[in-house]
Amino acid sequence: MNQEEQLDPLSSDDIAFFRLDRSQAQGWRYLIFSSSLYLAHIMDWTADVIGYRLLGPASPLFVELRLLHLDEDLFDDDPSDPTSLFLPEQEGAGYLALSPHRLMLVVDFLEGLLQESVASLPSAPLFHPLSSEDLKAWRLDPLFFPKDQNGQPSPPIWYRYEPEESVRPLETLPEGVRIVQLPSYGPGKTSYRHGYGDFSLRFTRVYETDLHDPSFKLADSCWGRGTHGFSRAGLRQFVGLLKAGPARA
Repeated sequence: MNQEEQLDPLSSDDIAFFRLDRSQAQGWRYLIFSSSLYLAHIMDWTADVIGYRLLGPASPLFVELRLLHLDEDLFDDDPSDPTSLFLPEQEGAGYLALSPHRLMLVVDFLEGLLQESVASLPSAPLFHPLSSEDLKAWRLDPLFFPKDQNGQPSPPIWYRYEPEESVRPLETLPEGVRIVQLPSYGPGKTSYRHGYGDFSLRFTRVYETDLHDPSFKLADSCWGRGTHGFSRAGLRQFVGLLKAGPARA
């Protein structure tokens, strides 16, 4: 089924099912991988959802992207208590579990927004690879350190993303340090089992208060923080890095 998987818009009923009505009213649109939608209605499930909000042509912020990895347990709350309701756009985990095939669908979607094909980029001016020292300081579990199949250092996976000054005040989330985790591979036709670690595309932000919190861990910080804004140039750079995969430097 994975080989035939598509990235499809959520219907109105599915928007309600995933409790995304409020953000849809604020201009957000949502896409889901077709196998996620199928499973969400028949059994214990997880779902990977991409949200996007396009701005007008006069805005330096071209699009905001929101990554959401959802599972059934998060919705196991008390419907009679509005204060207990899980709200995905505010509390959801900001990552997608991807295979190379799913990554190809994401790249195709982003190039569709840009209405152009983007060349792969081994590096990009707005994206700065994080050093091992940075990752250790932010208490990243060694499971998430970039390594190849032989345990050797791999191309960069974790980046600090610094959008243009004109974009920053227009984003939904407070400033912080924007972090992006990219898969170690590029887009392709294969659909091997996806999961955590290298298999994730993740957005998060680190705030000053996090650095004083002994329980803070970078990989777990993406809850409610999986939204980043991009200019057209920033989105091109993001797509170029995704396409480069193991050629990133």
